[in-house]
Amino acid sequence: MKKIFFSMLVATMTAFSFTSCEDVPAAYEIPGGGNGGNGGSTTEVPTLYSETFDNNTTAFEFKDVNLTGGLTRVWKVASYNNNGYLNASAFLNNASHASESWAVSPAINLSDSKKAVLAFSHAINKLSDVSTMKDMMTVWASTDYTGDVSAATWKQLVVPNYPAGTSWTFVESGDIDLTEYCGNKVYIGFKYTSTDENSGGWEVDNFTIKGDGTPMVTPGKPDTPDTPDTPAGSNLVSNGDFEAWTNSLPNNWKSASSASNAKLSQSTDAHSGKYSVCVAGSAKNQRLAYKELTLKPGTYKMSFYTKAATADGAVVDYGYVKVVDGKISGGNDYIYAKKYDKLTNTEWTAISHEFTLAEKTTVALVIAVIKNPGKDLLVDDFSLTTADGGVVDGGSTEPDQPETSTTSTYTLVNQITDGTYVLVAKTDAGYLAASPLAATYNYGYLKNPVSVTESNGTVKVSDANAFTIKKVDGGYTIQDATGYYFMNGAYNSFSRSAELPASGHIWTITVNSDKTVSIKNNEMGKTIQYDTEFTSFGAYEEIKAILPFLYKK
Repeated sequence: MKKIFFSMLVATMTAFSFTSCEDVPAAYEIPGGGNGGNGGSTTEVPTLYSETFDNNTTAFEFKDVNLTGGLTRVWKVASYNNNGYLNASAFLNNASHASESWAVSPAINLSDSKKAVLAFSHAINKLSDVSTMKDMMTVWASTDYTGDVSAATWKQLVVPNYPAGTSWTFVESGDIDLTEYCGNKVYIGFKYTSTDENSGGWEVDNFTIKGDGTPMVTPGKPDTPDTPDTPAGSNLVSNGDFEAWTNSLPNNWKSASSASNAKLSQSTDAHSGKYSVCVAGSAKNQRLAYKELTLKPGTYKMSFYTKAATADGAVVDYGYVKVVDGKISGGNDYIYAKKYDKLTNTEWTAISHEFTLAEKTTVALVIAVIKNPGKDLLVDDFSLTTADGGVVDGGSTEPDQPETSTTSTYTLVNQITDGTYVLVAKTDAGYLAASPLAATYNYGYLKNPVSVTESNGTVKVSDANAFTIKKVDGGYTIQDATGYYFMNGAYNSFSRSAELPASGHIWTITVNSDKTVSIKNNEMGKTIQYDTEFTSFGAYEEIKAILPFLYKK
């Protein structure tokens, strides 16, 4: 526990410098003429990714390589005076224990960056020998991490500033150059080691990567610039607080389909009120599912609190599954967040997840206990909110409202002619239709794809997701309601112009034997693909992601 925390305010970063990966004539050449996404001057270096670890949440993974002396973990998300941070310690039962454990960031997308730096604040205390601090608490980078820290290739990063190691006072790390990793995805790993004689505490906060690329989603914050505001509104589910029970089961928490397969029981360990629900784990994934809801097209946010039921910990995933005639659509088409949040039984973790439906859909909302380790977890205070959707039936007294945008049927093509198309990727989570850039921005990746149902070579989707493709000399142009899509510089994202650009706007479109399409920019030689890791469409030199299909109106 901290005895001293932030005895002084940590200074905001005011100096920021780069060493470029290549010679760049202008300070920050961002497509569209600026960092804001809609042109203008460049006055501030964008934050590509950041985490403050507030609300006891993080996208970091904790990977234990060696635990001794009864340790069950080293890293956790902790808080003090409402300030969240990462905490690592191998001190247990009044003794130090040998260990090696990592806190690994999600993949940081520097694919369209030419310069980037990392900075964070950290505090170190309780070392019996502070001279070992810089050897035992280190920071590393990898481009080939896939979940196993021992199998990845890591390069140690030089941290300019370390704390004194004798208090819980945070200090700034200083800028750590990441230009070596420009053009790639990079993972940042905080490596903690200890011995049976020496195990200090390490706390990390305000993790920030700045650069000239495209900002990523920051956990707990809306994406920039393309994600709509977080949906807000009345809770669409009943008994999300798990206070109402009948015959030892929570009211409304039973799907008519096979989505419900977990053993449920009432727990008095509640986040609020008197009760929560305990979802039993097993050697197979077990699911808590809400009764079927028929939802209007729109963006939805599901939120809940969860914790492990025992000291063994637990892992949770969450999402929804489409239900047709009382059966799971496609047999097993669960659309999960796939974040695999790790839980402890010491504190409640706040979870939130957004998904978008392109058409009226009957779904079962699900929370899954992951089979590894397959331990029980508790769930409480569940809600589903929306700003632009709603319940069609299944308990709502509100009459169905006309859709705000036209939904049309689009048909899979094997040849390209002038017309209106949607770009659709087939993923493990289902079919996803690309969304154009937001109307107020003129560059970026195509984020926020919408889930669609493919049936016999057709999809139904809002016309707001459509692109116009037209044959011209040398290939095709692609445009949406706002302008033409083109490429320039070394970026893998798109630029858009209301007027026909002078260059970079001609695309070659080839229908492949499997009916996917190769849409290649003639000038840059890059092909449009869907990246499942970043859930967006971009254009890349190598075919390394999912080629889309084209469906025509």
